[in-house]
Amino acid sequence: MRLVISIIVLLLICLFMSKKEDFTLYLQKPFDYQKIGTTTLSYYPKPRYRLPYRYPFTFYSSYPTNHARFF
Repeated sequence: MRLVISIIVLLLICLFMSKKEDFTLYLQKPFDYQKIGTTTLSYYPKPRYRLPYRYPFTFYSSYPTNHARFF
């Protein structure tokens, strides 16, 4: 009985210790650049338009004309 329990425990330990890695292929548009990874690959979000630095803070400039400009 002791032998059966120890074998079952050993099998359970072996099952939980072995990790399955599912490699998937990710295609990057528009040139179909391929990357391989185990988790979903995330890229830095690059918006088409960014607000100026320290928006809406402005300072007044006199060159070439008087106006308020961003940093």
